[in-house]
Amino acid sequence: MKAFREQYKGKFILEVTIIKGYNDDGESIEKIKSIIEEIYTGKLIIARIEDEIFKKKLGISDERFYEISNKLENI
Repeated sequence: MKAFREQYKGKFILEVTIIKGYNDDGESIEKIKSIIEEIYTGKLIIARIEDEIFKKKLGISDERFYEISNKLENI
């Protein structure tokens, strides 16, 4: 993505999906944050699992989502 971003002259949109038990812990958030700092130059979208089928197992609480979003959006 970094090489692509350096070559691409259009609007670069980076979407990060937060998934409970996979990338919602402090260490993962710090890794995501460092990647965003390295490649982000356009629009950032922080998302989470919203499909009812998956939400119970993979979704995160509103409180945790806003906490993570604030950390990642304020880079």
